[in-house]
Amino acid sequence: MSPGVYRAFCSRCGSQLYARIDSEPEAIRIRLGTFNDDPGAEPVAHVWVASKASWFEITDQLPQFQGGASDT
Repeated sequence: MSPGVYRAFCSRCGSQLYARIDSEPEAIRIRLGTFNDDPGAEPVAHVWVASKASWFEITDQLPQFQGGASDT
């Protein structure tokens, strides 16, 4: 558990559905794997870039964060 971080999980399979953190109360992080259809939202940034697979190449011009969105 992380202080100030709240996560919601599926009661059937245990998958994480969404998370929120006290330091960013206006944001809810919804796991895209929970959607059956196009959520109708566009990406705004790449987060946790330092942990991406070495073979994955980011080819767009969106902002990139080495860790979470509040990291630079």
